[in-house]
Amino acid sequence: QTPGGEMLFLLEAENNRLRLALEEMRIKLRDFLGSCDDKGIGAMVAKSLEEVGMTELFKTHRVFERLYEDAMMRPARMEELLQRHLRKNCTEYEADGRPKAAVPVVEEYCAEYPLRLWPRGVKEDDVAGQVYESEGRRHGSKESRLCREDFHHSGRW
Repeated sequence: QTPGGEMLFLLEAENNRLRLALEEMRIKLRDFLGSCDDKGIGAMVAKSLEEVGMTELFKTHRVFERLYEDAMMRPARMEELLQRHLRKNCTEYEADGRPKAAVPVVEEYCAEYPLRLWPRGVKEDDVAGQVYESEGRRHGSKESRLCREDFHHSGRW
């Protein structure tokens, strides 16, 4: 290895060690606060930690927490984008010339299945069949049924 590569390796190892130590401290602090709550002094200890700035030190989110929060906010962002698009491209007008109100598209189409992006009336078999027909498989064939089941259980459904 080059001297720079070796240095990078050492820095990454140190970074991982420090990350692990910080995570251990977070766990111990959480356990400590739980113990304080059990003894009835949790609120006072939490207030003291906040006063000295300890809560900010341990507030950093892990990657999966940020991804989860992003996934929970995605439908609202999508609804906002669709509403903006509908308002911008609205071609239907009321009798007095005002544009018709935009329909809550995501809510209307995806209320029952929030992460699915097709109308409620579409059957799952039809959607899976269309997907696999586009890959050259016949809808209704044994191969197609197996693929639909694989598709359904793979988490991409």
